[in-house]
Amino acid sequence: MDSSAFSQNQQTFGGVPPLRVHHVAARLRLPGRTVRWRAAKGLIPAKKVGRQWWFARVEIEALQAKAPGGH
Repeated sequence: MDSSAFSQNQQTFGGVPPLRVHHVAARLRLPGRTVRWRAAKGLIPAKKVGRQWWFARVEIEALQAKAPGGH
């Protein structure tokens, strides 16, 4: 993930609010625990802010498009 696109002061990625684990889990149809594990391993692009994982919407949408049956 391009950390330069992330603004912690404004809590956005390029002006767009981040997605949280439960949003990504629903979009990718995965359990939240799996989303956190994949983010920690670098398999899903994410930024850890404190104890929370934040995800850029455009990067998650790109993952969805690559997935079999993705929209």
